[in-house]
Amino acid sequence: MMIYMINLLSTVACIYIGMMSLNLSMEKVFKEIFGQKITSTQIYALRILGWLFLILAMIGSIAAWGMAIGIAAWFGIATFTLGLLIYIYAYQPKWAWYSTIAVLALVIGLQIFRLF
Repeated sequence: MMIYMINLLSTVACIYIGMMSLNLSMEKVFKEIFGQKITSTQIYALRILGWLFLILAMIGSIAAWGMAIGIAAWFGIATFTLGLLIYIYAYQPKWAWYSTIAVLALVIGLQIFRLF
């Protein structure tokens, strides 16, 4: 697998995880998916996690493609990924959560694959 494909998939995965974390930090969404009320500590943790993954995706994108193309690619990938997340969430909210777990496993696997 080419290193560019690993960078692209890792960027998509990190943006997806970050956006889903920010989505889950809203009370209505959290209650719809988990069936319980969210605490202020969970809101704070999910927001930090969401922004951390978005920044990590931006850093990875810039490292892979350079400053000019990396930022433009990040915004394009973010638009596509957010559209995908909205589409999944609109019809099956729990699938959005399950797919986030699968995407997290994918990004960890890709980074382990990159090492070897």
